[in-house]
Amino acid sequence: MVAVVRLFENLETFHEEDRRNNQNNNGRENEGYYIRLMIPYKYVTKLIGAGGCMVKDLSARSNGAHIKVMSDKQATKDQRECLVSIGGTLS
Repeated sequence: MVAVVRLFENLETFHEEDRRNNQNNNGRENEGYYIRLMIPYKYVTKLIGAGGCMVKDLSARSNGAHIKVMSDKQATKDQRECLVSIGGTLS
């Protein structure tokens, strides 16, 4: 988890440098960034929350990040990992 946090911190640093330099920005301010994470399957229901409330809360607190759990509802419980996609702008 520490690696993921550091990755986003580095992206934020690059974004701030681009904004300060403001050279040939060409709309990169609103450029989207996406990352996909594999999480243990047993945490999927905790991430989603009842009726999707946790995903909605995370999206709202992050100013509109797109969070999608890329799992098949018919997947067996023996599945060990689930793909989660997170996307949005750094601003």
